[in-house]
Amino acid sequence: MSSAPLHILLVEDNPGDVRLLREMFATERPDSYEIIHMPRLGLALNRLAKGGVDIVLLDLGLPDGDGMDTVRRVRKLAPQVPLIVLTGRDDDAVVAEAMFEGVQDYLVKGQIETRALPRALRYAIERFRLLSKAALTNAELELRVQEKDLLLSEIHHRVKNSLQIVSSLISLESDRIADPSTHLMLQMTQNRIRSMALIHQTLYQSKDFSSVDFHAFLESFVPTLIQSYSLHPEQISLIVKVAEIRLPIDAAIPCGLIVNELISNAWSAAGFDVGGAIGRHGICAEGSLYAFHGSLSAGRRNLPGDGRSGWPDALGGSVSL
Repeated sequence: MSSAPLHILLVEDNPGDVRLLREMFATERPDSYEIIHMPRLGLALNRLAKGGVDIVLLDLGLPDGDGMDTVRRVRKLAPQVPLIVLTGRDDDAVVAEAMFEGVQDYLVKGQIETRALPRALRYAIERFRLLSKAALTNAELELRVQEKDLLLSEIHHRVKNSLQIVSSLISLESDRIADPSTHLMLQMTQNRIRSMALIHQTLYQSKDFSSVDFHAFLESFVPTLIQSYSLHPEQISLIVKVAEIRLPIDAAIPCGLIVNELISNAWSAAGFDVGGAIGRHGICAEGSLYAFHGSLSAGRRNLPGDGRSGWPDALGGSVSL
């Protein structure tokens, strides 16, 4: 069974060039191709609109079209049809521009070998088919990535909301507890949950689910945590020095819990429960995707220090991933 003939739309206004191009198909089987000749761009566009064209041979110098404008008009009307440009100029700049516009090949008149044109057409069609398939595959992959990102965003949002509900329930329960040690334990548990919730919130708000902006997390979490422990927030001077750090979620959550514990311990060690104390509380963090090092200091001005500029007590920790 013979294959369907190749339908070639030849857009050329020079009768001599048309004759030479037809002669290049002399060695091909007559039933293997059909040349549809149009001497004007407008006529060619009308024929393209009807469909049934496998490839276009386009002259850049036409009475009703010139240069790259003809290419753009053909590509706009029939982006699914491969296009080969015919021209009398061997200009690298024009070649580059034509390829950028989606042309499959660029043939210079007078430099085309007799049997090269049919082969160039077949190669152009196959190359165009493969490129179109690759573009479709890329589009499908991008759609799947967008769907996955949307799903991950929704998951992190729901996890954050669920953790906030748990935190609120603990807060309601702690209001009914009279024992100070039990109340403090519930408050510390609530802060740990708040830390994990904020990690998930930072993730879905940033739209980057591969890592957490730990700088933004600490800038938001630390003041909230300090405020939860302080009966007199106006007496606390908070200093946060944080480098630009991004951590994967499996490291960000434990690091957030560690910061929570560091602040809680430093808070207790500095004795901020003493009335009338004006304190300074600071956190310094540095690291990368593979290591996080944190140090936290807390002090009261009316406590004896060790000469380190008002930072009498210091706690620190590190996590290597």
